[in-house]
Amino acid sequence: MSALVESFVRAFTEAAEKIPLACSVCGKVVAHVHPPAPSVALTCSQCREVTP
Repeated sequence: MSALVESFVRAFTEAAEKIPLACSVCGKVVAHVHPPAPSVALTCSQCREVTP
């Protein structure tokens, strides 16, 4: 029974992993999302204020 529990925990933790999304200008991590990651470029608030 413990092997079943271990496999469940492993599957749950792998599914819970999030992908970091970084700013396309400075590289700072803006957010973490569940896979699949969106295919849009993100900009952090500091770079957004500087870039017109």
